[in-house]
Amino acid sequence: QKQSRTERVSKLRKFIFHNRAFPVSFALFSFAQFTFEIILSSCSVLTNVYFGCSDARASQLVTLLLALLLPVNLIVQKPVQVADDRAVIKYSLAIIGFGLACILNYQSFFSTATQMFERVFSKNKDRETLDTKMHAYNWIFGYDEYVVSLLIIFVGIAALEGTVSSLMSKSCPWKLANQTVITYGHMVTFAIILARLTADVLIFISGSYFKSGFDILNFLFVSIILVFLCAVYVTKRHYFLLI
Repeated sequence: QKQSRTERVSKLRKFIFHNRAFPVSFALFSFAQFTFEIILSSCSVLTNVYFGCSDARASQLVTLLLALLLPVNLIVQKPVQVADDRAVIKYSLAIIGFGLACILNYQSFFSTATQMFERVFSKNKDRETLDTKMHAYNWIFGYDEYVVSLLIIFVGIAALEGTVSSLMSKSCPWKLANQTVITYGHMVTFAIILARLTADVLIFISGSYFKSGFDILNFLFVSIILVFLCAVYVTKRHYFLLI
């Protein structure tokens, strides 16, 4: 019994780490699912909190985002056939990074820094009377900047997901997959569930602190940025092995 269990673990390890391309593409696929879930599930809340949009308008935005999936995947297929998966992954990550840099609520960062400065240096000891501007978004740019940034991120994520899904399928050691208890399909399902669950937990946490003036948008997208930086690091380190 002990030996068979050890053998199963050994075979599973060989299956996952048989080559570098498979675990890296699996990690990037998980990142794409995580970002998808946060964008789609938080869209209604964010547009209502920051811009006062109705649920109908939020659903129109989500519909627009989902409508981009098929065109983006069709467009991505051409450069993949001409060049390789690595180039598409690199440019997709660059697009995502640009979108993430644009979507952050810099007005909130500025207001928080100003507030902290006033609390430290203000002679007024009654610190609770200081003015705060919660749930404002980037001065005059507002809703337009949010929508454009969201579209940029979503296009990059859609391109990344299609490419890494193809790379996962090509790099999967199918001979070893038939010898393990956890199959390729199980791993993909597990990645989707775990990524979406993590995203939903983060949305729940951000919503729990909403009444205290917590900046939901920055919390969610800074979380994405942290995962994004890990994805960039892994891709950069194993870039030439993604074949």
